[in-house]
This record gives sequence, C-alpha cells and structure tokens, in this order.
Amino acid sequence: MIAMIKKAHFHWLKAEPTLIEEIAACGFFISVTPEVCYRQRDRKLLSHVPIGQLLLETDGPWPFAGPFADVSTTPLLLCHSLREVSLFYHQDMKTAANTIVANTKRLYG
Repeated sequence: MIAMIKKAHFHWLKAEPTLIEEIAACGFFISVTPEVCYRQRDRKLLSHVPIGQLLLETDGPWPFAGPFADVSTTPLLLCHSLREVSLFYHQDMKTAANTIVANTKRLYG
C-alpha cells in the first residue's frame, strides 16, 4: 500500500529513528516546528531527514516552551527554525530557505 503513495507530509513527527529513516527512504516529507530551536529530540530528527525532504511549520497556535514561552505562535517563528536548520545542515540561511521553499512547492504545488 505504501508504494502507491506518491507524496506525504509527516507533520511534527515524533517517532523512533528507524521509522523516520523508513519514511525518508520513501521520499516523503517531514516537518519540524520551532521546538527544533531548543529540544534535543527535534534536533536529532534532523539527522535522519535529508534537507531535500524537510519542511518547516509553526503548528500554531501552540504554546511553545524554551525561548518561545509566552510568545504568540506566528509565521515569524519560522525564521528561528530556519536558522537552526541552516546551522545543522551547514548551509547559509538563504540556501536552506530556497531548499525548503522548493520542497514545499514540490509537495503542495
């Protein structure tokens, strides 16, 4: 059945590394939220997802913790996630942003 699925977006995925790797091997997209800025679990997820399959989201409204405690969830938080992602993948923010925009267009048109 999974072979019949052409595109999928795993929204705010919290799964074991082996499952994340299986999802990535199928070419599906996985998104991270601003939690990637302060949660080790979310940073570890990046090590199993090629940047060519990564999306960013806010999942708002959501009461984030860490540096975003008591901050309203808006698309403005995406720049913080982008900074963390670009550092993780050793890319400048513009390159990482271009890749993620291209990923979003590939998935959603």
